[in-house]
Amino acid sequence: ERKLFDMGRAVYVLDGQNLRHDLNKGLPQDRAGRTENWRRAAHVARQFNEAGLLTLAAFVAPDAEGREQARALIGEDRLITVYVQASPA
Repeated sequence: ERKLFDMGRAVYVLDGQNLRHDLNKGLPQDRAGRTENWRRAAHVARQFNEAGLLTLAAFVAPDAEGREQARALIGEDRLITVYVQASPA
């Protein structure tokens, strides 16, 4: 984010945990809740992108179906998926 900002780009990090504190507050942590969390986040990312912001969406996304739904909503040419493997500790 910092590097893009320093290059003069309008950029925002959309963090999944932060969304659970406000927009997605109260959603359960079950499969249906995670799916709804993803759907809402994809809509927000799309709106930010349409407004001209590069949006870095930081989410745990183990479900391929959810990633594909986000890709369909945001647009194939507007979404790049980055896989990061890290231990929780």
